[in-house]
Amino acid sequence: PTRQLLSGALISFLVGWLIWSLLWNGYLGGWWVLPIELFLPDAWLYTGDKVGNAVVWYGYYTLIAFAIMIGVGRLGRWG
Repeated sequence: PTRQLLSGALISFLVGWLIWSLLWNGYLGGWWVLPIELFLPDAWLYTGDKVGNAVVWYGYYTLIAFAIMIGVGRLGRWG
């Protein structure tokens, strides 16, 4: 059981890391930022306020990272 648990955790981690890396480096296109661009007003996204802009975008990146973690956690039977 320990070997299965560790191998499942390692495979899940590697799959999650691969997905995040592909998204972050643009290999899967820009479709993953489309929801935030559609639902938030342009005044929130493209302002001169660097702190507010960072909060919005990095909050969204964190949400996507958690979604990937939940997905690969289920893949590795962690849920």
